[in-house]
Amino acid sequence: VELIGYAASEDELFLVYEYAHKSSLASHLHDPQSK
Repeated sequence: VELIGYAASEDELFLVYEYAHKSSLASHLHDPQSK
């Protein structure tokens, strides 16, 4: 999953990732088979 961009302010952080079809970012980060 590719990081598209981000925005940061004094108290907030937003990360924008590509769409993960039929899955979630958590499964891409934590599933050993996806690496």
